[in-house]
Amino acid sequence: MSTANPDRYPDYIEGGCLCGAIRYQLALKRDWPPVRHTCQCTQCRKWTGALVAPFLDVKGERLIWHSTSDRGRSHITPTTLDSFLEYSASPGCYRGFCKTCGSTIMWRSDDEPGQVEITLGSVDEEFMLRQVDGELGRLLCEPANGHFWCKNVVKGVTDVMPGKKYEEGSKSEPMAD
Repeated sequence: MSTANPDRYPDYIEGGCLCGAIRYQLALKRDWPPVRHTCQCTQCRKWTGALVAPFLDVKGERLIWHSTSDRGRSHITPTTLDSFLEYSASPGCYRGFCKTCGSTIMWRSDDEPGQVEITLGSVDEEFMLRQVDGELGRLLCEPANGHFWCKNVVKGVTDVMPGKKYEEGSKSEPMAD
């Protein structure tokens, strides 16, 4: 658990897709540090093109969505944005992305209404590289809430990351060290 002082960090972070058609602002002040985890399931690997997919777990109500084509109009949900699409690879689970540039943006599940997992790679670089006592980027990226689907680890590559590991998702028991 982080000992970070929430008063030293931004009230919000921003992010979006590669082409700028989807933008979001995530309010964090009351939820610092955000819940962070990684996933190594086959679907996340194929969706992101990476061996490990990092996420920020947030309350959907903390997100404000924008689009460059909306001329400043805000949206409560990304589904009303012209460039936003969702793909359901599993029943009741949705992977949100930009239909223009293909950037992965978020994951959500019918099992946890109101919760959204924002892809950490969609967070703007300014927040990832910003230094507050040298640790803002580290705190955003450190998967303090664990690594999920570690039964899919690539030996010597994705199994060496420090932190709590789960054989499957967050509802499974942590693996022994």
